[in-house]
Amino acid sequence: MTQLCVGLYGGIAIALAASVLINLGTNLLKLGHLRVEEFSSAIYHNPSPKYSNGLMPCSSTAQVPSMYLNRRPSVFKTWQWQTGFALFLLGNAATLGALSVIPVSLLSALASVQFVSNTLFTTCALKEKASRNTWVGCALITLALCCIVVFGSHDTKEYTSEELQRNYGNTGVIVYLCCALLALPIAHMLYENCKA
Repeated sequence: MTQLCVGLYGGIAIALAASVLINLGTNLLKLGHLRVEEFSSAIYHNPSPKYSNGLMPCSSTAQVPSMYLNRRPSVFKTWQWQTGFALFLLGNAATLGALSVIPVSLLSALASVQFVSNTLFTTCALKEKASRNTWVGCALITLALCCIVVFGSHDTKEYTSEELQRNYGNTGVIVYLCCALLALPIAHMLYENCKA
């Protein structure tokens, strides 16, 4: 029992760290693109840029190498993009590792921590504003994750194809799928009304 708990909670920690790494990597990729765009804009549209953005500090176009004046710098050469890509790959590899320890149902639920980490990273690193509704959503996601980890099923059962076919013919499953399909347009209408 103790070994099962250590494996389960270790897998949960790996899954949470993997989700955060994936999201951090994605935000660093975006930051790399933004830096290249800002740098290009400063070079092309300002004859005397006083600009330092992590790519190359410059105080006048005379200090800018001619290769930057003739073409846009490659985003793949920025440290933000390279680091973000490496973190993204590492996070996906860690997700695969967590899959061997915890059930898929728990792993997919834990992936929603990306919404919380995305809000934190975009407000801190990208200086974007988050609304009050976004923070309330983050709190609800965190509460739901805690409930899933504490009260959710941690068993992994392997089903045969006959059992899966029998389950999809079950009345409860059919009702659930119909409700899920009906919930999609309702959620979309609510989203559009709240956005307006």
